Amino acid sequence: MKRSFMLCILAALLLLCACVPTPEEDVVVNKAAGRLDELIVDAGPLPVYRTEPPATVEPPVVPAGSPVPEQPARTLKSTIGAPDALSRSFSGRAIGDVLTVEIDAAVDVPNITRVPVFTVRIGLPEGEKRDGLLRYLLGEPPYYRPADEERLLLQNQIAYLTQYTDALATKPYGDEPPYAEIIDANLTAIQSMSLSLADQPAESAFTEVEPDPARISAELMNKDHVVVRLQQSPHGDAVLSLALCGQAVMLYTSHGMRAPQNDREQTAMQAAQRFVDGLGITDTRALGLICADEDRRLMWHSQTGVEDGVYRVSLAPVYAGIPCYSYTTYYGSDTGRRAANADPEYAYHPPQETVLATVQDGAVTQLIWQHPCEIVSMDNANVSLLTFDEIMETFQKQIFMNVYLDRGCPETMHITDIRFSYLRMKKRDAEEYYLLPVWDFLGFCTDRDVDDLLSRTWYENQSFLTVNAIDGSIIDRNVGY
Repeated sequence: MKRSFMLCILAALLLLCACVPTPEEDVVVNKAAGRLDELIVDAGPLPVYRTEPPATVEPPVVPAGSPVPEQPARTLKSTIGAPDALSRSFSGRAIGDVLTVEIDAAVDVPNITRVPVFTVRIGLPEGEKRDGLLRYLLGEPPYYRPADEERLLLQNQIAYLTQYTDALATKPYGDEPPYAEIIDANLTAIQSMSLSLADQPAESAFTEVEPDPARISAELMNKDHVVVRLQQSPHGDAVLSLALCGQAVMLYTSHGMRAPQNDREQTAMQAAQRFVDGLGITDTRALGLICADEDRRLMWHSQTGVEDGVYRVSLAPVYAGIPCYSYTTYYGSDTGRRAANADPEYAYHPPQETVLATVQDGAVTQLIWQHPCEIVSMDNANVSLLTFDEIMETFQKQIFMNVYLDRGCPETMHITDIRFSYLRMKKRDAEEYYLLPVWDFLGFCTDRDVDDLLSRTWYENQSFLTVNAIDGSIIDRNVGY
């Protein structure tokens, strides 16, 4: 008992010596007290970024007596002083208990010539853009109303769940997953879908329709049972989806990702990339394979991936060479969600723009493009940014103000990636959005240094802190500002 008491005293003294002081200020929210607009519109002298030549390029030979040429402008990465990687650790008292931050992270900064700030709107393509999309996805008219789509989708989902249930009976992922519960849920879903299928007519004739450009939402299909939906709600939600009814399987909406692990998965990534390139609306970049539910369980045990011949690919829209990621704010954070939700000047905020694709037999059989953006204007051609050191100072100060921990449960936060990207942020008193440069800090947490793969997968799509690269304010991705 005495030994335990002395160990507690020693641990407390070590924490007092090793931890940074407990912060006292409130978390920074709402964009530098309303000054963000001023910083964007009037940024002062603009820094000059230009792509640096590769390291293998020899410098030009300057003849004796010739004037010395001007040195090329530095890239964004070198101008803001961002390293390729960062390693450091520090501790402090978060809200509830002690948080230790271990940073061993790659620093991802696009090799770009400038950092513009755009105003964008959410909406489906219109006019010629919409016509071009329909022709790319469906081919030339005539188009039809998808009267028999429901039957085909039900048949496909029943077949998929039946195959999945049969596979689970072999316990392919070890003894840990709750197989009985999953199988019972699948059988219940199959029974419900079978009853719905019985109510469907045996056949449905094609009904030819003309696309109505005045309609915000529409459903069209071709003779090959390829269905395209254009949906836009009054409060700003917009989705374009494609499905091959005879082949499409359930597209998981989880954005947790992993890298391709074999040639088949790499080929699927390339097929998705080629398909979205053909859309011709926005640049995209294939990021990785989506971790489906069974994929997550398999990863916890073998990390090999699911061999069902169906690959689900996540892609990021790219503007001016800068990707947009669909992270959410860390579940255990206090970035300002309560204040943000109570602010009437910021209305409903749709999620970030995302592109998800299913690839089967080398072809895209399903696509979901959520909340597509269209650039309305460029507010600043090359905005001034904080240095990387200033961003890190903000992170080290704010992370302790931003994390809730249970008392008596210290945690270790492992930062594995620090990424520069765009985020769509709602403008005050407007239906439009800024496309702003931000920094995200990604990784996983462990409780009492328990480092297991299950712990990591829970944090796959969460950003522990999103920092505005212009003014250093903290953005809650869950509410959009």
